[in-house]
Amino acid sequence: MNQIPLVGKESLSPQSAVRSPGLSPQSAVLLLALALEGIYLSLYVFPGNTTWLFTKYILTTSLCFGLYLWAIHRIKKDPGPWTLNPALFFLLTGLLFRVTVLPLPPFTSDDIYRYLWDGRVQHAGINPYAFTPLAPELAPLRDNDIFPKVNHPEYPTVYPPVAQGMFFLAYGLAGNSFWGVKLLLLLSEAVTMVMLWRILVRLGKNPLWLIGYAWCPLPILEFFIAGHPDGFGLPWMALFLWWFYREQPGKAGFALGCAALVKFLPLILVPWLAWRLNLRQRLHFLTSLGLVVVGGYLPFLVWKPVANPFFSLDVYVQNWSFNAPTFWLLKELTGHGSSARRICFALLLLVIGWIALREREPMRAFQRTLLGFFFLTPTVYPWYLTWMGPFLALRQSSVAVWLLAASQISYVVMIDWLDRGVWQEPAWVLAVEYLPLVGLGCFYGLRHFQKDEPAAIHLQPDGQ
Repeated sequence: MNQIPLVGKESLSPQSAVRSPGLSPQSAVLLLALALEGIYLSLYVFPGNTTWLFTKYILTTSLCFGLYLWAIHRIKKDPGPWTLNPALFFLLTGLLFRVTVLPLPPFTSDDIYRYLWDGRVQHAGINPYAFTPLAPELAPLRDNDIFPKVNHPEYPTVYPPVAQGMFFLAYGLAGNSFWGVKLLLLLSEAVTMVMLWRILVRLGKNPLWLIGYAWCPLPILEFFIAGHPDGFGLPWMALFLWWFYREQPGKAGFALGCAALVKFLPLILVPWLAWRLNLRQRLHFLTSLGLVVVGGYLPFLVWKPVANPFFSLDVYVQNWSFNAPTFWLLKELTGHGSSARRICFALLLLVIGWIALREREPMRAFQRTLLGFFFLTPTVYPWYLTWMGPFLALRQSSVAVWLLAASQISYVVMIDWLDRGVWQEPAWVLAVEYLPLVGLGCFYGLRHFQKDEPAAIHLQPDGQ
């Protein structure tokens, strides 16, 4: 992939930074780590009603993001020196934060019960795509612990094969307990952070920037409170980046395919890759990607009774919406959700194509493609945004950080949902989340066009 410009080397270094008076960078970050740990521990205090529970949760997560940004600002202002290994420190403290909240019950989402149900169905030797939880064929598997909490039991599972494999392992590990899912997520997160560390070294960037992912509150909260399976896809995303920067397109396609078999979202990066790779690289990448995706679904396509594994995905694409500003606006203007979806899809294709044609630097292209997707897709649950997390270790983005932080405000819908069974999204939530993004986007867009592009730096192949 020699023709593709890569990110430049990190400019921060103890020699180039201007040392500020007061606490050393290491001491300041240690204090911030202690403060964050205390805030995560405070999540174990549960208010007596739903309103205060989610109000406290949103305020707590906002404080976590505030300290996270403060730590990043402190490092950017003065990165060192450190007597500790900084990357190892951020890896271990990141794992500590995750372990701290891991025992919490999944009070922000009930999706984890579907994961456990899918695992149970597979352990019974039944194709998880074949039946809905309400089907009479699955009556012997119903219990009083998991089955009553499975959401949308009128539909078969929507989750792709690699996610199903993790559900199978989690159920075998801990049965009905959510510990199985969360322990496997902890292992996945450790792999993700180690791979990001290696990528930072590979790209000649300061390993301090592992903090961008290790301390990011969103994956900590979404994976280790709610247990969302997106965390199973992020090690594959990190491996994709590793092999991409090592100029191994076949392996990169394999890793991206495995990530897509946890959630299809990473596939939106394929157009940029297919356009920017040369013919040989494109062939290796797309062949590997296609074989992995087809191979992942093949066992479920021949597993009797044969079922359509994409049935629930089709229902989701046509009917689900949440926390999506462009879709909400278009729906208000057109009066039809189906029309709004088609327009959003057309706009997304234009954005992806424009980025593929205009953006040569990979990390910026990947980030902008994901941001475009989240701005135009009809459904943006907070945990979907965790897919942007690994990129924050490799390229800082205030737009991405704001989106990840502000997404937690969307949990206000849970107050009416749990108290009165009404799912209603206040318009002010969309305004708070997305209007600042419009301002930031305009600011950076103007600044981008007012200055020349920096010279691209090419990564030398191994051995050079």
